[in-house]
Amino acid sequence: MANEQNLVQYSGRSREEAEELSRLGGVNSGETRRKPEWKAERKAMRRITDMLLGAKADLDEDERAAFERMGLDVDDMTVQAKLIWRQILKGFEGDTRAAEFVRDTVGEKPTDNMNLNMTPPVIIDDVRG
Repeated sequence: MANEQNLVQYSGRSREEAEELSRLGGVNSGETRRKPEWKAERKAMRRITDMLLGAKADLDEDERAAFERMGLDVDDMTVQAKLIWRQILKGFEGDTRAAEFVRDTVGEKPTDNMNLNMTPPVIIDDVRG
């Protein structure tokens, strides 16, 4: 645990000192992300996550009935499918973040970018004296 007497809030530092500390933190973060062992670790986590999401899911009776009513094969239901189903149900209950997650997952996320590659308007000086 840190010695609390050594901790200084950003509000207690000069602007230049706070900016320098932020810059150094960003530099160190970038170096860490580029390390080969970090890349291997991320690859391993991705592989494990894919394996777990593809595993067969345990379904309770209500879930089995709901999936069968939709014509889905309950014997092939994966953890990933169950996870998405739970998010859909939360969206039905009014959870906006769950609804956004489902929307984004199917690739319908609205863009947050503005198109700045517009041609400037042509102004015609048509004032005749």
